[in-house]
Amino acid sequence: MSILRDNLHDIPFTTVCFSLIALHQLELEGRADSPDAETARTAADRAWYELSDDEKGILGECSESLFAITDPVDAVKGAVACALA
Repeated sequence: MSILRDNLHDIPFTTVCFSLIALHQLELEGRADSPDAETARTAADRAWYELSDDEKGILGECSESLFAITDPVDAVKGAVACALA
């Protein structure tokens, strides 16, 4: 089994995962400052502190991938900045 599939049974991991997806969707809809977005942020923040470093890394990569899909220009700029640093 993959580490992602194994972690989906972990409530904090799943909470952060689905919160990230919701936040990215709300961003696409122009609702990043909505009450729904605040609810998702609060849920993710609470669960984040219960995650292992590996889980935080996985979710960080997922978030970066979502940004790359939704805003590829900014993703490329970020990758170039990291490469030049």
